Amino acid sequence: MEWQSTLRSLCLPDEPLKNLLFTAAIPGTLMQCVGAARENARQVREVITEEMWLRVNEAHWSLSEASSRATDEAAFVRVLQGLLGSCSIFDGIADTAMNRGEGWPFLRLGKWLEREDRLARCLSARLDRPPVPAQSAHEKVGYVALLRSAGALEAYRQRGSNRVDQRGVLEFLACYRDFPGSLCFGATASLALARRLSARKDQDRSLERAVGRLAALLEHGEVAELLAVGPTAFATQALESTRAASAILQKTYFLD
Repeated sequence: MEWQSTLRSLCLPDEPLKNLLFTAAIPGTLMQCVGAARENARQVREVITEEMWLRVNEAHWSLSEASSRATDEAAFVRVLQGLLGSCSIFDGIADTAMNRGEGWPFLRLGKWLEREDRLARCLSARLDRPPVPAQSAHEKVGYVALLRSAGALEAYRQRGSNRVDQRGVLEFLACYRDFPGSLCFGATASLALARRLSARKDQDRSLERAVGRLAALLEHGEVAELLAVGPTAFATQALESTRAASAILQKTYFLD
């Protein structure tokens, strides 16, 4: 059941894990995403740093080589861990070494919108179940899996939250302002970047408004309100906000 929820949240077909890692012909697989990232980086090499390009290129070739060697789950885990490390290093290089010129706000805004989209999908897939007085072990495993998928389990526990339930997980992943993996943190960061871009586009604030709707909901809302609406309805609202922002971003800055 948890595997099916994961596939739904990533909009992936029910394929063997090896195919989801290494088959570039399937949209959304690791091989397809890393290949697209490498091609995009190649097209803007004059904007990003040399270290950023090398990291993306290295990840692409490492994944390609692993596709012929990895045959069991332990090898798949090593591939995933290596790619997670590459993504973290790329992100750190972008923050510390990239000029804060024209390209940087687009790179950062794309990052936050993508994170918001993926997290909203995960919330919808894994929290769409009524809370029960006596939580089952299976439900707790599902909530722990959701926290792990967002890289939030350790941060959740450090906050002093020993009980892992629907309310606590939704409050942390949606409304907590101090964790970079939460929707609230991402929406606030997106809004700051959208305002920066709007100031360069003759005060066209359509992007800022699209991003600001979700930021306002999360900054001023409470988890009780989100639970009353329902995780699925809330996640749908978050997805609509990120889709609208992405569409405006493309139409305003990238499409003729």
